Amino acid sequence: MNVLMDGEGNVTGVIDWEYQAVLPAVLAVEYPRCIRYDGEWDPRFPHKAGTMESWWLASAEDSVRLREVYAEAIKTKDRECWDALVHGERLRQIVEWLTSGKGYQAMEAWLDLVSSD
Repeated sequence: MNVLMDGEGNVTGVIDWEYQAVLPAVLAVEYPRCIRYDGEWDPRFPHKAGTMESWWLASAEDSVRLREVYAEAIKTKDRECWDALVHGERLRQIVEWLTSGKGYQAMEAWLDLVSSD
């Protein structure tokens, strides 16, 4: 977001630094939230009712297929990015929980649930 690039893919500028960060690829790449039913976006751990956080644009079943399509598209473009997307998934979910402010009890319940998967 807010990164300006030229036609060759070189960064030429960054605007609105407030929400920018430099992260390792494993933390920076992610699936679109509208097709995520995992981590803090797991509907078994509800968010504030009536906010955008509680909306999903695909069913849980369709989300699985859309994530596969998304991952394949990334894989054809950039294998290193795909590796980070696929292999860093659980780490990103944990970081989201830790930075979401939703409380450690919810994260602990989520970890107990996914550890048994």
